[in-house]
Amino acid sequence: MVFSYPCRAMSQPRFTIIDLGTLGGKTSFAYGVNDQGAVAGKSETDNGDLKAFHWDPISGMVDIGPGKALGINNESQVVGNIHHHNDDAFIWDAVSGLSFLNKGDFLFATANQINHSGKVIGYARRFNDVEGTRAILWNPSVDTLTILGTFGGPSYALGINNLGDVVGNSGTPSRAFIWNSVEGMKDLGSLDKEGWQYYATGINDSGQVIGYARTPLDEYHAFKWETGVAMTLLFGEGESLALGINNHGDVVGAQGTLIGREGKAYLWKAGERIDLNHAIPVDSGWELREARGITDGGHICGTGLVKGEMHAFLLTPAPSFKADIKANGSDLPITVSPTDLVSITVTLDPSYDAGREADWWIAVRTSFDPPLDWYTFVYHKGWHPGIAPCFQGPLFTISQPYEALNNPLSEGDYVFYFAVDPSDAAPLGSWWGLDSVAVKVRD
Repeated sequence: MVFSYPCRAMSQPRFTIIDLGTLGGKTSFAYGVNDQGAVAGKSETDNGDLKAFHWDPISGMVDIGPGKALGINNESQVVGNIHHHNDDAFIWDAVSGLSFLNKGDFLFATANQINHSGKVIGYARRFNDVEGTRAILWNPSVDTLTILGTFGGPSYALGINNLGDVVGNSGTPSRAFIWNSVEGMKDLGSLDKEGWQYYATGINDSGQVIGYARTPLDEYHAFKWETGVAMTLLFGEGESLALGINNHGDVVGAQGTLIGREGKAYLWKAGERIDLNHAIPVDSGWELREARGITDGGHICGTGLVKGEMHAFLLTPAPSFKADIKANGSDLPITVSPTDLVSITVTLDPSYDAGREADWWIAVRTSFDPPLDWYTFVYHKGWHPGIAPCFQGPLFTISQPYEALNNPLSEGDYVFYFAVDPSDAAPLGSWWGLDSVAVKVRD
């Protein structure tokens, strides 16, 4: 076997699916998910009311109040709107309970997302305001709100990253914007299509923005944008919406012939478009209609049809990432003589991380003095003293063992390592997968 780029089937992730249930009614919808797999959304009750909820694997679905929960951060702070006289923007957590965000002199307000530092974005409107709704940034820690501006006409803040950059749409016709505290509001541009309107729905910490464009025929097309790169459509057939993005640039949303009625939940990842209906167990009974949020670890939340009802779901990547290295077919330490052959083989199951750019390492630490204490296997060149990447490129499945060594070794102690980590050529990092095996050579 040689290192090569994977075929598309190899890099398609597989997920387990959890039905989040309801608050007693027939429907529920998921809008946000955090790294711990907690979800925010709304659900129908047994008497037909719609309630905001927080869900986690321990507490299940918790009723927050009449309205909807739209965003959640890693502290499990939830934001959205509660129907309280008028719609009021709220923040909630399990310890402090429900509180309302500063409404200023606005008549109503909605909170859409919250970042990990607790900053919240959304929109609000004054009574009889000629220009209409305004994009808002709240800082609950000091109980302030900031009006983000407008291109003329209404503006809406729909996404925020952990750096405090905000995206949304403004103006008539609508244009997508990005905002920060230094440069203010900036137009993201267009696809040079007559009459198209643009809505930015999410931004990651690298500044990649996703959203969708609406045509004069009321059709929708998902797009992606980043600084220095022209706005591009996410590929696929039919209409599409991009609704969530993580820090790896993976995008989730919906695609179909008629969004909202015949749409399917999709993941755009590493140059692939994946129908999430094909990435869950075939006997699950689900039709996944839209995906709303995706975490860096690959959790995805959204809404689908199961047993004739629309329910919120949570997808969890499976199986887990696994790097494996063996000596003479063994994971356990082995002892051999200097005349015995030592075969070092590696396999890899990257799971959700398939297609991600990475450094690959095959190395051995010896009992010899420097500079012979470390050797690394460099692909196409063989073993060399020191530490260097074996290979730099996209992760892919190695199901048949790849043999990096098949030679006798001098008497001594050896620990062989197989690892992958972010693509920076630095030997110390945040390992995505790491395994080792020990070999003793004795006369």
